[in-house]
Formats: sequence, structure tokens, C-alpha cells
Amino acid sequence: MPKVTVDGQEIDAPDGATVLQACELAGKEIPRFCYHERLSIAGNCRMCLVEVKPGPPKPQASCALPATEGQEIRTDTPMVKTAREGVMEFLLINHPLDCPICDQGGECDLQDQSVAYGRGGSRYEENKRAVTEKYMGPLIKTVMTRCIHCTRCVRFSEEIAGVDEIGALYRGEDIAIDWREDLPRKPDFKDGAFRVGGPRETLGARLQRWLEREALDLFGEDAAQYCTRGDLDRADVKLTRAKRRWGSCSSEGVLRLNWRLVQAPDFVRRSVVAHEVAHLVHFDHSPAFHALLDRLYEDDIERANRWLSVHGRTLDATFG
Repeated sequence: MPKVTVDGQEIDAPDGATVLQACELAGKEIPRFCYHERLSIAGNCRMCLVEVKPGPPKPQASCALPATEGQEIRTDTPMVKTAREGVMEFLLINHPLDCPICDQGGECDLQDQSVAYGRGGSRYEENKRAVTEKYMGPLIKTVMTRCIHCTRCVRFSEEIAGVDEIGALYRGEDIAIDWREDLPRKPDFKDGAFRVGGPRETLGARLQRWLEREALDLFGEDAAQYCTRGDLDRADVKLTRAKRRWGSCSSEGVLRLNWRLVQAPDFVRRSVVAHEVAHLVHFDHSPAFHALLDRLYEDDIERANRWLSVHGRTLDATFG
């Protein structure tokens, strides 16, 4: 059992526990929206940020970070407070301003956490996004303008109910959940929503082709940025459908990247692209290679590697 320190209190965390679970054992309240103890870890909402040493000098998502021996965890530093306020402000950017008259007023976890961990006001002055209501049957009520993309509903339907009737496509503010048989067969992203219809038996193939086109565009942009950062000539990028390899770099300077990475968080996808761009210079994993990778990649490479180690197989689950 690893010993960790939470706000100066030393505790024994169970083997396999996350930092969030260790904090709760120490009696610390950690805000969260996407995390649920009976569902897989998504790490979408980023409200559970804490400061961890040893580690990068920035807050980390405690729900997805394993508790390890000797960690010093802080849940109440100014950095953590500021980070949570920023995350909450982003989550509420498109939220309607009707909390005082909402039916769930006083019984809403989002409202409670906004009061406890938010900054008390929004600086957002642009137009808010509006989302058409989704009909999911007579037993389910949706209020899509209040959706913060925690994906609990998606994971519940897949992991508990055992059906894949709903899912999440695209990323960030543009994420949408919409399929109806009467919609056009060709996937279409328009006006902030991803819509696709047609027969269910061909839906997977059509979505995969659309995602592959998106993957190629994203990989090309990522590779161009890293080549520029490393003072390298722009590399050609091609897709691969391999199931046991995320990427490769040929001696001719061609990067081959697994299209399934388009389903992963941005920091994970970009870590693989940066890794292969570094191989344009060093064809091994020598100290010089890792030094170049550290210079190219803007995030924590170990965090990205951990995500792939834990969740990588799930990228094959939808399309096989």
C-alpha cells in the first residue's frame, strides 16, 4: 500500500487507488462531474485538479492519476483554486442564465459546485451556443443546453445498460450526440452538431470513414507544428489501421499514424505525433531522442503514455 501525503496528512492508499480516492480517504472533498466509482474513468471535466509532487508544476486530474509511493498531494493551494475556477468558468460558458428559476434549483450538483468552487461570475460576453433537444424515448428527458459533456450517460449506457444507443463524437464545445434513421446517410457536422442517419448496419463504416478524414487533417496540423518547432522539413503523414502500434516513422521521412487516435484526448494524440516527429531526427530511443521529444511536446509525456496504457484498448472497442 503506497504512503501518500494529502495536505500534510500521511495515509496508506490501497493498491490501485487513484489520487482522488486517496484524497477522499484523507477526508478531503474533491469536486468532480465526470467521475463515478462504478464507471470507467474519462477525465473529461477536469474539475478534480490537484497539485502533486513529484510531477509537473501544474494541476493534474486526480481521477485519472494513480496514487504512488511518496506523493505529496495538495488540494487547497492558490494554483488549484485558480485552476478549478477557470475550469468551472469554461464549463458554464454556454450554460443558460436561468439557475434562479430552474426546476432543479437547490438540488443541482452543478449549481452547488459552481457556488463552492467557481469564481462567482462569468467574463464571457459572446453569443451562447444553443442545442436542439434530443428525443431518446418516453422515459428519458434531455435538456441539452445544460449538457457539460461529462459523458456519464454514454458510459452508463455502454457499461451498465449494455447498449450503445448513444455516444460522443468530435471534441470540446463541438461534441454532439445525435443519430436518427431519417437523417441523411452521410455524416455531417454543421451548426455545432454532428448528425448522421441511415441504416444502422452501415453506420459504423460511414462514421469510420468520416473520422479517418478528420484524423488525417489533425495529424497533418500537429506534425506541421512540431516540424516547425524542431526546425525540420514538413513531413508527409499517412494513416494506418494497425491494432498494435500507434505510429511509425520511415527512413523516407513518412509518418504513419493510427487513425483511432482521433478518438483520444488531444494531449494523447499530439504526444504520439510528437514522438514520431522526433524519430525523424533520432531513429532510436536514446537520451538525445528524449531530449528532443521534451523540447517538441508541450505537455507531460508520461501522462499521455499512462493514458494510452490504461485506455488505449478502448479506442478499438467501437470500430474493431
